[in-house]
Amino acid sequence: MKKITVCSMLLIFAASSFCQQIQKSSTLLTREEYLKKSRTQKTVGFVLLGAGAVALLSVSGGNTDFGTLGTVVVAGGVSILASIPFFIASGKNKRKANNASLAFKFEKSQTIQSTEIGFHSFPALSLTLNL
Repeated sequence: MKKITVCSMLLIFAASSFCQQIQKSSTLLTREEYLKKSRTQKTVGFVLLGAGAVALLSVSGGNTDFGTLGTVVVAGGVSILASIPFFIASGKNKRKANNASLAFKFEKSQTIQSTEIGFHSFPALSLTLNL
């Protein structure tokens, strides 16, 4: 009798529970946050690009010794190459900001009502990202 009671309770709880997909909390950003992130990444990209260009232009005059020439050229080239992913990420975040939309919709949840399982609707605010 105990086993039947426990099994029936488990079935009732399993039938009344509902599941949703768990989304990463870091992906649910607002439009302003995406735009701020995009501006920051673009600024970092321009700083790295400028630093690399200044480093390469400083040694192009020819008045540097041979020992520091290689180091400055490599550091400038790496700085320029490091700016590329920041520009790409900045563009992606700007597109995400432009695709974000806010909507009002009704969600449904299962509830147990006396002897049957019913659905109850409640209002919800949703953020949709068209990726």
